[in-house]
Amino acid sequence: MVRDLCELSGMLLWLLTYLFIIEQCYREKTYGLPMVAICMNVTWEFYLAFVCPQTQACLAGAADCLCPRGRGLVLWIERAWFLVDLVIVWQLLRYGRRVQVIPEIKRFFYPIAATLFALAFTAHATFIPFHHDRDGFQDAWFVNITMSALFVLLALERRDSRGLSYPAAWTRWLGNALLAISLVLGRTTAFGVRDSYAFLYFLFVTVFLLDSVYVALLSARRRSQRVSAMATIAGTKIPGESSSA
Repeated sequence: MVRDLCELSGMLLWLLTYLFIIEQCYREKTYGLPMVAICMNVTWEFYLAFVCPQTQACLAGAADCLCPRGRGLVLWIERAWFLVDLVIVWQLLRYGRRVQVIPEIKRFFYPIAATLFALAFTAHATFIPFHHDRDGFQDAWFVNITMSALFVLLALERRDSRGLSYPAAWTRWLGNALLAISLVLGRTTAFGVRDSYAFLYFLFVTVFLLDSVYVALLSARRRSQRVSAMATIAGTKIPGESSSA
């Protein structure tokens, strides 16, 4: 019960994260996730929500079905992720080329984006069957750790925080934490019986730390912006003016 509650809450928080990012990027005319992360994320959702459930093993309800959760509420939340994520993809394609700072990427932006989408989908479609990764949990956390690291780099690159949603940073931080807790509680169901789950714990902890760094970066930047705004409103102190009566 606790595991299911953590998983459902985490998935809904991720959906809220997407909506926060879309709203911010709509106002600021940019995209809000690293390009590689967008490509990895949306193709994972497409594979797990639409491709894997249609495999012969899953349609027949066989024991070797790699996405047994591909039905009911989980399936529809994953499909909602994908549909909402399409808006993020549109924002990437609409505004992405204009905001690139590397000339080569700006020049070949669309071929590069198409190649990244193709490579990401191929990676999911081959990794999951090769490792018998039921429901793509391992694959998802490889995507997650990559995304968390890229978010930190994106925050460092965009000093003005353009397109970086502060509420989304928090909902993603909490959503990932709850999903990690759900997988720790149901590790044998999700990953099978293993001699050690240490590597998975490494992924969970590292994602948590990277997400915390990202939240801290945006928080510090917001505080700095508030101080600057208050100083502008209050005006600067006249040099030589006495502070006492």
